[in-house]
This record gives sequence, structure tokens and C-alpha cells, in this order.
Amino acid sequence: GVNIGLATFNDYPKTGFTTIKEYDRVLDLKLMDTTNENALNAAIDALTTESNYDVPESQLTALHAVAGLSGYDPMTFRVNSTRIIVLWTDSDFKDEGMFLYSGPTWAETVAALKAKNIKVVGLYGDTLASSDLNKIAEETGALAGPSGLDCNGPFQWGGQTINPAGPLVCKYSGVDFNG
Repeated sequence: GVNIGLATFNDYPKTGFTTIKEYDRVLDLKLMDTTNENALNAAIDALTTESNYDVPESQLTALHAVAGLSGYDPMTFRVNSTRIIVLWTDSDFKDEGMFLYSGPTWAETVAALKAKNIKVVGLYGDTLASSDLNKIAEETGALAGPSGLDCNGPFQWGGQTINPAGPLVCKYSGVDFNG
């Protein structure tokens, strides 16, 4: 069977940019048994986005948290399992030296993921996210096999093809993150 954890994250607030609310969390984690495909689809369908109207966002902190650092409990994986995170985002990543960012650095996050043998696969709705998603997929070893990957496939995710050994990152054209 397959076990999947579903996590959502929000960005750190920037005073003056947040019009909806000041976020009191970066990560919500819901572990679920997904032997029932309908339960997984319902959970994904129930996801919502919130915006504090600034970019980049706090993906590194969320990934660091899933690896069990940044003061969060780690996502649990079965022993000897393939450990994959699908990061679905619409923005580039905040990193050290950026305005009001005090989270983990890129290098710290990649090291934490690699220490737990976690690969990050990317799914984006806006091309702003594609560069950082390609980089994190490549650095964590989430790469296409010898035949590559057709992102269109059964999911209709946008039609691009990933070359053999290319980072596993696809554009999802079914959602408008900006509307």
C-alpha cells in the first residue's frame, strides 16, 4: 500500500503586505492512509490558497519542517520506503539574505532532506516557481528515468516532456493560482 502525508504551508507575514491575516503557522500536516483514492482526492480538492500578496514564499521552511527540523515533528516514512514530497507552489523560494526571512537556508534544507533520503518532485502553477523547483528536484535526486516523463500523461498536467535524468517538475495548468 501507499501511505501519503498531506501538508500545507503558509508564508511568513510581511507587515503591510498581509491583507487577509497574519499567519500563525508555516506548516499544517495531516497524515492519512490513502488506500482509499477518493479520500486523497477529497483532501486535495479541499485545499485552498491564501495570499499575503508578496513573493517569494517560505517553501524552504516547510520542506525543512517536513524533514523534522525547524521545531516540527518529522513526517514519518515507512522503513525502506521511497520518500517523495510533491511540492506544489506558485512562487519562487525565500532564502537567506532576503527581506524579513529568518528561516533555514537552501543548503540547510537540501542537507536535511538528503539526510532523510527525501526527494522533492515539483508541480507549479506559475512559471515563477519553476527555476527553484527544478533546482530542489535536481539537488534531492528527483530525476526522470531513462525514458523521461510526459507530464501530460493521464493527469493532463500541461503537456511538457521531461528529458531522461531531468528534474521531475511539471506545470499544472488546471488551476489559476492568481484568480
